[in-house]
Amino acid sequence: MSANTENANQETNTGPSLDDLQSQLATLQVQLAESNSKLTTTIKERDAAKKRMTDAGADKDYKALYEELNTDHTGLLGTVKSTAVTAAAQAQLLKAGVLPEAVDAAVRLLDGNLIEWDKESGVDATSLTAAVQKVKSAHGFLFEKKVNKTTPKDPADGTQAGEKEINRADFDKLGAVERIAKMRAGFKVI
Repeated sequence: MSANTENANQETNTGPSLDDLQSQLATLQVQLAESNSKLTTTIKERDAAKKRMTDAGADKDYKALYEELNTDHTGLLGTVKSTAVTAAAQAQLLKAGVLPEAVDAAVRLLDGNLIEWDKESGVDATSLTAAVQKVKSAHGFLFEKKVNKTTPKDPADGTQAGEKEINRADFDKLGAVERIAKMRAGFKVI
């Protein structure tokens, strides 16, 4: 892909790029691992505190801390899921042939209920493929290739401009009737 094409894609694609989403996903996965570690540590500390202390107030402190960390963990897990699904969806949509400038729109059109995600295994490829096929059947225009502009030397109908050209020397060799026939047929004297 040339630099001009990449720049054009970046100008028309308003959302984050696939590389940005993948790096964001990696960062969120590290944060999720840290959150899992904190949650596990808090659970162990809470259980140990329950064994050591019979004071009801200390148990409530650990319970509140556990609930707070669990809420943070759940929110972070949702963010990781969203980023993972978006990154995988963008990659799958590009493989399926969606126009580069329409990737963000196609991601928003995906049915999130069809896409399965697990924190250990990530995005399920089969469910993602089904969601992409659903978008492709409902919104096929996102997958159509744009027609390039035509020039007189490269017309869209497959004919070459040189087929209707005749050089001056060959034209002069023709008789009057043949010259008129060539001109009526659309030939150009070069």
